[in-house]
Amino acid sequence: MRTEHGQFDFFASCPKGLEYLLKDELHALGLSDAHEAMAGAHFKGTLMDGVRACMHSRLASRVLHVLSRFALPDAETLYERAFALPWESLIKPGLAIAVDVSGSAPGFNNTQFAAYRVKDAICDRMKAHGIERPNVDLEDPDVRLRVHLHPRDSALMWDLASSPLHERGFRLAQGEAPIKENLAAAMLIRAGWPALAKAGKALIDPMCGAGTILMEAVMIAADIAPGLRRAELAQFGFFKHPKFELAQFEIALAAAQLRAKTGLQALGLSQRFFGYDLSSVMIGQAKKNLAHAGFAGFVQLIALSVEHVVRPAALGAVTPPEFAGLVISNPPYGERIGTPEKLVTLYRQFGQVLNTQFPDCKAAAISSERTLLDAVQLPVQKRYQLKNGALDCELAIFDTARAPKPRGPASADAETLDMLSRRLDKNLRRLKSYLSQANTQCYRVYDADLPDYCAAIDCYGDWLHIQEYQAPKEIPDHIAEKRLHALVQAACQVFDCPPERLSLKQRRRDKGGSQYGRSHRFGEQRTDPANFFEVSEGRHKFIVNLRDYLDTGLFLDSRMLRHRIEKSAHGKRFLNLFCYTGSASVYAAAGGALETVSVDLSPTYLDWAERNFSLNDMDPAKHEIIQADSFEYLENASAQFDLIYLDPPTFSNSKRTDRVLDLETDHVELIDKTMQRLSASGELIFVTNAKKLKLAAALAERYSIHDISQKTLPPDYERHADIHRAWSLRKR
Repeated sequence: MRTEHGQFDFFASCPKGLEYLLKDELHALGLSDAHEAMAGAHFKGTLMDGVRACMHSRLASRVLHVLSRFALPDAETLYERAFALPWESLIKPGLAIAVDVSGSAPGFNNTQFAAYRVKDAICDRMKAHGIERPNVDLEDPDVRLRVHLHPRDSALMWDLASSPLHERGFRLAQGEAPIKENLAAAMLIRAGWPALAKAGKALIDPMCGAGTILMEAVMIAADIAPGLRRAELAQFGFFKHPKFELAQFEIALAAAQLRAKTGLQALGLSQRFFGYDLSSVMIGQAKKNLAHAGFAGFVQLIALSVEHVVRPAALGAVTPPEFAGLVISNPPYGERIGTPEKLVTLYRQFGQVLNTQFPDCKAAAISSERTLLDAVQLPVQKRYQLKNGALDCELAIFDTARAPKPRGPASADAETLDMLSRRLDKNLRRLKSYLSQANTQCYRVYDADLPDYCAAIDCYGDWLHIQEYQAPKEIPDHIAEKRLHALVQAACQVFDCPPERLSLKQRRRDKGGSQYGRSHRFGEQRTDPANFFEVSEGRHKFIVNLRDYLDTGLFLDSRMLRHRIEKSAHGKRFLNLFCYTGSASVYAAAGGALETVSVDLSPTYLDWAERNFSLNDMDPAKHEIIQADSFEYLENASAQFDLIYLDPPTFSNSKRTDRVLDLETDHVELIDKTMQRLSASGELIFVTNAKKLKLAAALAERYSIHDISQKTLPPDYERHADIHRAWSLRKR
């Protein structure tokens, strides 16, 4: 699509968190009107401007020429807007195309259907002009088109990159947990490497893997265009663009080749780049990659575990505050390699090496676990939120020169620790009798008792689960973080809890509001089996996981509700809707229920429920577990139950069902449908944590309703009396 000045509209995509960096990079390339957008940046220019962005952007994932933008009220509009484009002058005969689709819009149940409609429109248009229809090649097309579906702002675009720009063409091999090249470049830029490189400083990666960060660092230092290799091999989508001019491209390519040659010559063969890794296999892969890129002579690689990394002799003596360079790495997160608990030691060793060997260096590391970055125990100068694939990650910039000792966040003063410790001890004494009677390993010991220390602390056996509450807006982040660290320190001391048995879930402030950081994983992502462990509550046992999910697998505030179910279940048929991990069903079974039926949409939670039944040696023949939307189950079921437990989410828009659940508007329908499955003398226990929910008056006209909230609140939740609300409903 041309602008009024005869230029093209472009969109350069990038991983979320890099938008502002990408905008600045495009400005540096002379694209002064570039402005950031969600997951990318818009800019205008000639096709050669798009070509230069492909060749020189270190951060972009793709550079897209926007052919058309339009609202998309229905499926037919996509065909019409695609057909309206002059494909007969855009795509030369004999070229193969591919159409990739992202986003969603009315009329499109899947992206493949949208791709077919665009392909059909192109073929029909070319046929109407007497031109041979293009072939389709999804793997290696001459022209790759991209469609973004959105009801109000859809776009059809020509992918000038064709394959992702992070694929520089240098890497032959990768490890188990590779980092994309554009994210590695972003880490280096955020850590200040471009300026350090110009000053002739060194770079050290003590956990280098296949060498991606090292290769990006060399390219930045030598001013090598990241797309140079692909440009030389004609591996870009812009080569088939109708406005592509070979003569202009060859001039740009020659200039980039000269800059690369000059930059490498300026580097000489001085040892300024050092890579270490525990695995000799990874070091071998890094050597192959660097040799393929032509950088082998500039990087020294050694197979060595991080705790044994020493200062290279080439860096000379330690002379603070003159920076010798940058130590930067992408350590394991526990996603594909290791577990968070075992990796705490690795991160501590990384911090110790920084403190003893590189006190005059800047340092940076990325991780999806804040607790691991905290284990480095060095002052954090700056934190950046980045996306590594689907993972929410944080890049921590450490500054060893300013405060090499003591390491880590400043310890809380003795008076503060004493105050917090006394509060925790007081709470333990208050709960001692109840906990002994309940015979439970799992309880809440602190719930923002002190207004300045906003967190909840739960005990799960010999583990601590600490969840930060959102501090008031007037409290600066660094003050809130300091207070949280003091509370964590006091809790670890009182409970003698080592860091590997601490799960800390912190909130973050961002443009979209406050949210928990990546100490937990939303949804049903891959989890680490090592994060599951067994706890007891009374005579029952349950599996919990404090790291991989927002919730742990056992709602502690519902403890007395579970006891109520156990006492009421004898000889009854029990139904558990939105059953989560089935803890209420386990209690019903233990109470002598004739049968239990547990319904949930999540296969992950149902597998978890099965494990809880097995853990308590319960006969699986008496306990039915059903994967289904609870609404649909109620609509299709005919069985009657004597005791029903209904604890729905406040809001749910799961991809597994077309229904969107909003409890405030849907609770009447949900309760009515549930009551249809209740026997004449049965009881429905309805529970919610929706604080603003008011039961509709019409329900009281149809059913006998009693508020049992206060009777179901455990003593350890007295400070948070609104944690849940519960009602007992019976037929009149």
